Amino acid sequence: MLAGALGGLGITALARNTSPAHRMFAAIPLVFAVQQASEGVVWLTMRGPETFVRQFSIRMFLIVALTIWPLWLPFSLFLLERNPVRQKILRFMAYFGLVLAMYSTWFLIRWHPTARVAGHSVQYQYGSDATYATGMFYMAAYVIPTMLPLFVSTMKLARPIAFAFVGSFAVAFMVQRQALTSVWCFFAALLSLLVLVSLQQEKSLRLSVGPTSAVS
Repeated sequence: MLAGALGGLGITALARNTSPAHRMFAAIPLVFAVQQASEGVVWLTMRGPETFVRQFSIRMFLIVALTIWPLWLPFSLFLLERNPVRQKILRFMAYFGLVLAMYSTWFLIRWHPTARVAGHSVQYQYGSDATYATGMFYMAAYVIPTMLPLFVSTMKLARPIAFAFVGSFAVAFMVQRQALTSVWCFFAALLSLLVLVSLQQEKSLRLSVGPTSAVS
């Protein structure tokens, strides 16, 4: 149900934002729709022996969360940015996100991720020998391309979206730490509505100031 709603938001956002620079950011709800649909399949196949469908769905969910998102967000905001200094910062974050995405891809290929029910959420386990310190370091690195770009961007509602992301992450960490990936991505998916509103405001601003004006 959530995946369908997000898909509808994504299609609406893309239909209302045909500018090439805005399409990648407008597609964020669709990215979340794929992720939530994947977790829906994980839930449906949780009982019984492990199947190809469940393993594929687990990997698809984690690929979006750990590989696509760290690269997608900073690069989409880089395409929208008009401030030269902030463009450079967002470019650096996009490159950082690329490195993190490559590491995450290697991590997912090397280890065999599994999923289990944790309370009312899904906990993803990776079967790795990573230490607690390594996990905390990765989480700190993950924040750089997935949250900080919204604080750098000058687009409309970037900071409210950023604070909403950080707040949802903090709540998920405190309430369901063992299922953090699943719970936070659910909150983040709901925030896709803010993406649609932000793009609508950006479009209204472009129409009011003219196509050649820069966003400051």
